[in-house]
Amino acid sequence: MNESNTIRAALVGWAEDGGWEHIAGSLLPRLPELTDVVVDGWAREALLSLNPDLVGDPENTDAVLAEVSRAVLLAQDGLVAANEKLTVMLRGEHAFKTLVGKHVPRRFIDFEDLENNRFVVSDEVTIKGGPDTRRMDVVYYVNGFPLVVAETKSPVDKGKSWVNGAKDIWGTYEVEYPHFFAPNVFSVATDGRQLRLAPVRTEPSGDVNEDEGWGPWGSTTDDLKQTQAERVARSVELLLTPATVLGMLHDYAMYRAGSSMEPAVKVLPRYAQLEAAEAIHAKVRTGKRVGKGGGLIWQHQGSGKTELGAFASSRLLRDPAVGNPTVILIAHRKQLVRQAAELFETTGMPRVSVPASKRDLWKAVKNHRGVIVTTVHKFAEAGHLSDRDNIIVIVDEAHDSQEGDFGEGVARRCSQRHVLRDDRYRCQARRPGHVQAVRGPRRSQLHHVPLHP
Repeated sequence: MNESNTIRAALVGWAEDGGWEHIAGSLLPRLPELTDVVVDGWAREALLSLNPDLVGDPENTDAVLAEVSRAVLLAQDGLVAANEKLTVMLRGEHAFKTLVGKHVPRRFIDFEDLENNRFVVSDEVTIKGGPDTRRMDVVYYVNGFPLVVAETKSPVDKGKSWVNGAKDIWGTYEVEYPHFFAPNVFSVATDGRQLRLAPVRTEPSGDVNEDEGWGPWGSTTDDLKQTQAERVARSVELLLTPATVLGMLHDYAMYRAGSSMEPAVKVLPRYAQLEAAEAIHAKVRTGKRVGKGGGLIWQHQGSGKTELGAFASSRLLRDPAVGNPTVILIAHRKQLVRQAAELFETTGMPRVSVPASKRDLWKAVKNHRGVIVTTVHKFAEAGHLSDRDNIIVIVDEAHDSQEGDFGEGVARRCSQRHVLRDDRYRCQARRPGHVQAVRGPRRSQLHHVPLHP
């Protein structure tokens, strides 16, 4: 029993069961020198398939792929910045310059119909050109782009753990071959006993059981009595699927801008946050109004309520079916408004507005499409503001604005559609001790977000 015939083989087998095609690293259609990151033939095939106007136009096709290659090489000067640039490209949000000077968005991945993509899992992928030749244990490719790298350690070697794999990724592979991680969505480290994931340039703490950066994956409904092997299998089942990988890429990957004091970082949701964000999105898509089934997100202190607001907003804003919405995040203190606004702005959230006064808020509700961060008090004396049916209200620390005389007044005004006539969804992020105080329709859906099992 060794690393190759235990956990590495299991990852490949699970991937095949989940819809990935297995091609050994030595058989990938790459350059003989093994210095290339993107499998050019697969990327070119996807580009032509998803952008029909490029068919029969090899010069512009080559120009697009050349720009992608330049973006990959930028990782030598900063991996997080290059990763952000590739994320924008792969989302189809980057406009490529044509030979005649126009700027046209191009698609490399079909996020709507996953069957139109090529999903390949490959083991023992060699990369050369750096100080030493390196071999990635397992790589998950989508249309030729290596979106996930998994480093495995033997489950029977008690002297090593997933931490060693995480250190290999952070301290060696990303340092010697940063361009290989330019398109990366996240990386995985596992020893068969535990599985952890993290975005690029996340340093592992070295603690096998507790690590803020390298987090576990699972579901809030999982049985806490699972064995270690069962939990790893469950993590792979939920995380390393085409739908989850592409969902992370398209809707949830965010970036905090760097400064002279702190480096830029990539931010991804933990599994409980992703579940809650998906629940909010699904609730909005049903079209149910306040009074016909609201929603409650119950979170422990320190589990990332503000980050959840950012992830949920990103999911909603990037879904065309929601109809270019206005997402209003209501905090109960001005300090939290500033903190939330800073988080949204530094994670690349588009179109963030922080109204300075009541009238600024009223105007923003009527005209702004994007995120509005404010306190509930600025809605006082607002009167009727909007008839739109794509205004989503997310209330942070809702026990301060949804209970007592003040809360009754808010509920009465919203139920009478005085303030936001057709707001679709109300999400209350609360502390556990206040669950019994939730009244009426706002109690109709409870979603519990723990720290993690």
